Amino acid sequence: MAKITKISWTYGTLNFWEGCEKVSPGCKNCYAEERDQRFHNGQHWGAGADRKKSLSAFKETLRFNKHAADGRFIVCDGCLVFKWNGEECFVSHTGRAMRPTMFVMSRADG
Repeated sequence: MAKITKISWTYGTLNFWEGCEKVSPGCKNCYAEERDQRFHNGQHWGAGADRKKSLSAFKETLRFNKHAADGRFIVCDGCLVFKWNGEECFVSHTGRAMRPTMFVMSRADG
């Protein structure tokens, strides 16, 4: 599901499913596994575990793609405000419009 996030380099996240398994030493301190443990008792983690699927993420992707095609899914790179209808930003900076970066599959294997 797409959400506004505190991750500095992205404007939102989309997770089509949640769950994974440790495949390397880099997975030792996985935040997504800790989150799954905290909210779902770890039931989506490990080999063969059922993944928590998100139908809303698929719907959000279709909506974002439609907005992008219509020129409505843009962000001001100066103030970082979403400009869903393509309106101009009146803050005194460059105010160039750009499409937002989305972090896809932040809590899952791919």
